[in-house]
Amino acid sequence: MGKKIRRLKIGRLLLALLVLILLTAFLIWATVNGLRGIVIKYTADVQSFRPTTISEQVAIKGVLIKREHLITAPYNGSVSFAISDGQRVKAGSVFAVLTVNSLETSSGTIKHNLIVPASGVLSTHTDGLETVLVPEALDTIAIPALDQIPEDGQESFGQVEKAPNSKNY
Repeated sequence: MGKKIRRLKIGRLLLALLVLILLTAFLIWATVNGLRGIVIKYTADVQSFRPTTISEQVAIKGVLIKREHLITAPYNGSVSFAISDGQRVKAGSVFAVLTVNSLETSSGTIKHNLIVPASGVLSTHTDGLETVLVPEALDTIAIPALDQIPEDGQESFGQVEKAPNSKNY
């Protein structure tokens, strides 16, 4: 019986030792986690996120290819524009009045209204590319030829009206 009691004491002692080891490990783990939170709280720079927009602007060069229609005066004379350059115009509206010298009238002149064929923006200058840079020719335009276009895109050849996006002449 002495050996049984010794075995029970050794078993209880081992069980108590195991519990003590587990308890010590738990205390060490809890202390480390607690200290870690405290260390992070006082040493880390924590910032709150707010909804914002991140954007990047990049400067690029491009060529605007649009449908333009030149309107030429049917007679020689002086043109008086009823609409300023850069203003939007509606199809069918009068954008200029052409005054032509005539021997058939007592005043010696005849006035002709020049009508916009399609809605767009009035432009009283030409760049010489109205029939070159068109959407239909997009597949045939050579890239090196685009580099020869003036930076400001304007090379004045006279005053005319351009009505973009028109299918009628």
